[in-house]
Amino acid sequence: MDIKIGFLDSSRELAFEVGDDKDQNEFVETLNALTKSQDALHWIEDKKGRKIGVAPGKIAYIVVGSQQEERRVGFGA
Repeated sequence: MDIKIGFLDSSRELAFEVGDDKDQNEFVETLNALTKSQDALHWIEDKKGRKIGVAPGKIAYIVVGSQQEERRVGFGA
């Protein structure tokens, strides 16, 4: 599942993948709780096992989507 998080006062977004074994609705509820949290950082583990710290008060938007087929580029597409 692909995740994109945009932050206030930043033109860049954080993009990463979490394992496909996670339920999308459950993950959305977790992110919803994250935005209401007063914690300094919330940690999310990506597909490669890396920990990503996110400051809830700085989040502008979150995009959650499942992986789509690989985009093909070139003459064979």
